[in-house]
Amino acid sequence: MATRQQPSPDQNRLAPASGPDAPRPRSTAKGDMPAAVLDRYLVERDRQGRVAQFYRDHRATEPMFRDKGRSLIATQAYPDAVADMLKVARHRGWSKIRVAGDEAFRREVWV
Repeated sequence: MATRQQPSPDQNRLAPASGPDAPRPRSTAKGDMPAAVLDRYLVERDRQGRVAQFYRDHRATEPMFRDKGRSLIATQAYPDAVADMLKVARHRGWSKIRVAGDEAFRREVWV
């Protein structure tokens, strides 16, 4: 009998679709965010000054999601964080996306 492994936090991923028929994304630049999303979170920047991690508030130990440039990664399937990730994808011109992760995350993206 196979045992189901716990997904690692990096498995909940939203990225532009790839392949020969996938449209080219407008942006995969780390930190390219709509202002409404930036205003909702406490952000942490990387060494180059680009927005990299999004925290709900100053007490949170884990970010709601991370911006890797070519993908957005969440540790949990919070509806508001997934909605904001989709806003970022739309802002970046990702007309088709590839979703990977646990079932709760995939369901939340679909909803």
